[in-house]
Amino acid sequence: MTKAEEIKAAIAAVEKIYAEADAEAPRPDPLGYILAETEEQRLERHQTFDKRAEAGRKAIQRLKDDHGARYALSGAHEHRLTMAGVSSTCTAGSWGLMTNWLNAARRKLAKLPQ
Repeated sequence: MTKAEEIKAAIAAVEKIYAEADAEAPRPDPLGYILAETEEQRLERHQTFDKRAEAGRKAIQRLKDDHGARYALSGAHEHRLTMAGVSSTCTAGSWGLMTNWLNAARRKLAKLPQ
């Protein structure tokens, strides 16, 4: 398998796992908490954000378990994902990390001979 093929396969894997996790726990409306009028609504919003964060962590774990990705947390906030020779970091958590990794992988792929 060429390096380009390896990166393409990794991109497909990340996109698939990202989409499945996103379907399981869709991105909540960021204004939902601000506009919540009752304590029950605010609690529901917190639970939605917690569910989304957990789905992101599970997605990273699947990438590690099923596709050999390496994940590291440095300090309190810097997440690092390495897969198919592409590495990316993010301080915003699992979702931002996967997005940043996809962007880095596409940039690297664009530089390789096809």
